[in-house]
Amino acid sequence: MKKYLTLVLVLAFLLTFTTSTQALVEPTVNEGQGYFTVSLVPGGDTGFSIGGDFGITNTAGIFGEIGDPYSRLGLKYQLSPEFAVTGGYVVDNSVFLGLNTSIPAADNLRIAGELGLVAPDSDLALMYQAGVIYDLQQNIDIRASVNGITSDTNRFKLGFGYSF
Repeated sequence: MKKYLTLVLVLAFLLTFTTSTQALVEPTVNEGQGYFTVSLVPGGDTGFSIGGDFGITNTAGIFGEIGDPYSRLGLKYQLSPEFAVTGGYVVDNSVFLGLNTSIPAADNLRIAGELGLVAPDSDLALMYQAGVIYDLQQNIDIRASVNGITSDTNRFKLGFGYSF
């Protein structure tokens, strides 16, 4: 009962704000399935982010995120259940290419991350996401991560995810 009450309180808090993005992109792709995330980003321009992912095939998907620390739209190709290649467009008129992962750490707990290259302002920078995902139920989780681009500021994110 405490898990559900905590989830309801977190959801109510997060949904009372107008803008929200994604805390972590995971490598898994399933045709016709995806997830939706909402995150609190303390110290960011908007303070929130919202994101999602959808499988086009069982190995390729599309994902996007809007908010802090960056907004982007990309494609993902699953190499294995633990790894995927990502690439796409970042709102500041640059492209990115990366590798992401999600590895089980314990029951209901995964370590996830992404490392990639982005070219803002005609320079090369590192884009990263590193964090943990704790499954509350089969399709609902809580996520915490550190995200950023080395040429910009780091941001901490705390939010939830819903798989469909």
